[in-house]
Amino acid sequence: MKQNYTMENKLRSKEEAEQPDLAHVDRHWQEMRSLLSAPAYPVKKSIRGKMLLGSVLAGLFILGGLVFLLKYENGKTNTGNSVSQKEFPKIKADPKEPLQNPVTVVRQTVTNITKPLYNASSKKEKINIAGNLPTSYPATTDQKMITVPEKKQNISDLNAIQTTDEEKNKQLLLQFFNTVEKPSQQFVINNYKDTNLVCMQGTRVFIPANVFVYTNNTAVSSAITIEIKEFYSYQDIVGSKLSTTSDGGQLVSGGMLYIAAKQNGKEVVLANTKKMFIKMPATDYDEQMQLFTGQKQTAGAGNSGTDYAYDYNNDNINWKPAGQFQGLKRSRFMIKTFDPYGQPYQTIEKNNGTIVGKFIIKRNCPMSNADVLKGLKGHFELFYDKIKLRRSWSNRPGRLFSRSKWPIVGDSVMMEYTTAKRLKLVSKIDMEKYEKQLLKDSIQWNERVKSIPFYEFEISKMGFMNCDRFQNNTDPKVEFTLNLGEEENAANFFSVLAFDNYRSVMQGYCGKNKLLFSGIPKYSNVHLVCVGVKNGKVLSCIKSMQVGTEEVKGLKFEETTPEKFMAQLAVLHLK
Repeated sequence: MKQNYTMENKLRSKEEAEQPDLAHVDRHWQEMRSLLSAPAYPVKKSIRGKMLLGSVLAGLFILGGLVFLLKYENGKTNTGNSVSQKEFPKIKADPKEPLQNPVTVVRQTVTNITKPLYNASSKKEKINIAGNLPTSYPATTDQKMITVPEKKQNISDLNAIQTTDEEKNKQLLLQFFNTVEKPSQQFVINNYKDTNLVCMQGTRVFIPANVFVYTNNTAVSSAITIEIKEFYSYQDIVGSKLSTTSDGGQLVSGGMLYIAAKQNGKEVVLANTKKMFIKMPATDYDEQMQLFTGQKQTAGAGNSGTDYAYDYNNDNINWKPAGQFQGLKRSRFMIKTFDPYGQPYQTIEKNNGTIVGKFIIKRNCPMSNADVLKGLKGHFELFYDKIKLRRSWSNRPGRLFSRSKWPIVGDSVMMEYTTAKRLKLVSKIDMEKYEKQLLKDSIQWNERVKSIPFYEFEISKMGFMNCDRFQNNTDPKVEFTLNLGEEENAANFFSVLAFDNYRSVMQGYCGKNKLLFSGIPKYSNVHLVCVGVKNGKVLSCIKSMQVGTEEVKGLKFEETTPEKFMAQLAVLHLK
């Protein structure tokens, strides 16, 4: 037993000998503890650090609260609605019953749900207020899409809708005028080049380079299609349902145009500050012609209780003046006459109150002293009681040894004849001679004006444009009335008056069974052109008459076709 103890001690001593000496570690630890326990400089916590730490803690607290609330709500929802995701099977159509129009069926199903889409023994459905759709469905294994049969309304049913006779008449009349309307001419141009266009009836259009842009003001980079319509005859004007009035005032037309431009079907317009130049052929040139632009006019505007006939198609164009008169620079008729605007070189007032004006003329004045004195007396007789005149010894009269010169009179001067005549500077003998010469010059001028082939305008906007002048007719104006009969509706007729002596077209207004034309010069020779529909047939009446105050009745209409109608307009002697 003692031996064992001895052996154990030996092993323990050997083990202790093999272990490292840790005494220095203990000493080192004691030194560190003494350093840590030594007083240190106090560290001040910054206020910003405290605020940051507080913000972080508050954010963590709020985040934890939100997480708790979300979990609570999810648990509550799962408790109240035990339907799982599997309980919402994908709705499929029965392959045995294919849907012809799935979109329509679904829309009809949504709007006409009156019964629950599941068995009555299931839970009571919850209705979504926004869409009236059930928010939950029972779990079923054989669920199919249930559709409520809708009332079919296909194209044939839509065509079967009954239309009134009046609507049929309007559509038929619209189709008739679509047939006789003036066709357009089309030109394809390069926007990067200057272009000259010559139309079928003589209209010329000059288009500068880079003049077109899109409506958003961006540049156009490819070919442009120009559409032009010309209206120079009554056939063109009446066939296209146009008239020549400006705010109810009558116009005399030199021709109309319609110009539009597109690029790949997209509208293009003239750029700002850019212009196109047009020349319209003139058969009888008139200096008073100017440019008018067309604007859509509200039916019945300015005409209380009446509407435009043929109003339903909204084709009424009101012309607005845009200026650019065609007045030419005519050379004035000038004559040589005495210049009465000289001043006296000296004025004397005598004791008796008499005022004497002394005038002087140049030495080389071609007029005699007597002629000059006569002219001075005629012009200054109200200013001076006595006028004296003498001829100077030089052409620059003035005081001796003085640089100042006296005013002179009596020079002959070129003056317009009408001005000299008004100032009574032309003798009766000379007046007769000048009148003959003036008449001769006027005749030559008028002949030269009539030979001018074009009216020229600058346009900054496309669309309808008209070369017109106002008809300044001093004859009394009347309201010309046409009675179509008690059974007729004037709204089913398109009617115009085409004037015989000048190119002018005025459209009528409708009032029940009557056609009214306002502001028509009395006793004018006109041609009534009236087209309407009755019993499914297009009827027309083209009649020459004189405007008066009495109501016209008994108009005779006959069935017509587009070809026959245009032929009737062609045989009339209209300008």
